[in-house]
Amino acid sequence: MYLRLTTVELGAQLLSSYDSTISHTSNQTDKNLLHQSSSATHIPFNTLSSNSEHIRLRENQLIRLTCVVTRALPAAYIHFPFDIEYRVEKNSTTLNDDKTYRTIVILILRINRHFHKRIFHCEAIQSETINDEKQQQQQNRILSKKLHIDVLYGPTCSHKIQYAPQFFTGIHRSINLTCFMNDANPSKLNFTWLLPNGHTHLGYYINTTSSYLTILPKHSEDFGQVICRAQNELGLFGECHINMIMGGIPDPIESCHYTYVNATLTVSCVAGFHQGDEDFFCYMSKRQDNGSFSEHARLKGNCAFILPDLKPERHHDFRVYTKNKFGDNFDRSYSITVGKPKGRDI
Repeated sequence: MYLRLTTVELGAQLLSSYDSTISHTSNQTDKNLLHQSSSATHIPFNTLSSNSEHIRLRENQLIRLTCVVTRALPAAYIHFPFDIEYRVEKNSTTLNDDKTYRTIVILILRINRHFHKRIFHCEAIQSETINDEKQQQQQNRILSKKLHIDVLYGPTCSHKIQYAPQFFTGIHRSINLTCFMNDANPSKLNFTWLLPNGHTHLGYYINTTSSYLTILPKHSEDFGQVICRAQNELGLFGECHINMIMGGIPDPIESCHYTYVNATLTVSCVAGFHQGDEDFFCYMSKRQDNGSFSEHARLKGNCAFILPDLKPERHHDFRVYTKNKFGDNFDRSYSITVGKPKGRDI
């Protein structure tokens, strides 16, 4: 007896509604995905379908794909011709009452964004002996109808690094932060910036997948982790994390008091805010005959100088400034001049 393979049926069921951004469990588990099809055909729960279907899923949802040959002799072999990760839940061949064979293969598959617009189907193969003397074999191959996959997924941050990027700035110093997202489906994104002080801002679009925000920290509480969140119309979102750290060139000298007595210059200055690096140095640079400035004195952590042997018949032009690992504020230095007025040196 020989019963030629004629049909192979493919169906799909939703096992979990979990997705990459909404980690809750709904009551829609174990739902037949083909209910979501645009087809007018109603497919009962747990019923396999051989119609061409479109199914819509969210990323990270689990689905069960079932492929069945109900009657064949000899038994058919079933496989899914796609190279993806899946778990085989069942693969069996059983004998029917009419001595034909029923073959079923069930896979468990977790959906990801790379499945978007892919087409899934299964294939059944039946081997047939066409010449008993020579034992020649021919294969009868049948494809199931196709499942067209539409995957809904949120954006992801394009920064592919283990740790959040760091950006340094100081109090009352503005900084532009940017975040870049990979595409989402649906693709339209709304951006929200969450600041360490609890404030939120919408930011500004660079293009459809990126945003920037100008931040002006005013207090130490304004520094820390900044979150750029992009969300599409389904509420699927992704985040870029940015560490905004206090660190910058120190503020310039606030004030100075100095005396010049008996060729000795005594200076006491109040340094500006260190901007995150307390390990700063205070410098006094002196103008040379060629107009350039060179270091004359340096102190760590304070600006109290005593400079002897400054001849009163000479013009002495000093600049007081501070410096840390981020740089110096020489361009906003405090000017101190003593001795002969400029242009009247002997």
